[in-house]
Amino acid sequence: MTTPFTDVDAAVEEGHFIQNTLNKTAYLVCNDNRDIYVLTEDQYAHEKWADHTVLEIFHPGGCNGDERVPR
Repeated sequence: MTTPFTDVDAAVEEGHFIQNTLNKTAYLVCNDNRDIYVLTEDQYAHEKWADHTVLEIFHPGGCNGDERVPR
């Protein structure tokens, strides 16, 4: 089960961890209650998350802060 993040900076850090360390796509999403979740692409594919709003997508090889990550 995925638990909501209470700290936006921690959620973004988790997204970057999934992106850069696990080399996977991560989604930062929220629901109508403004609960924030960080999901891998596999988790996001489940119907449970279909009504959540995507706030950010972290693609592997994407940015690392203001720096580009080599592929």
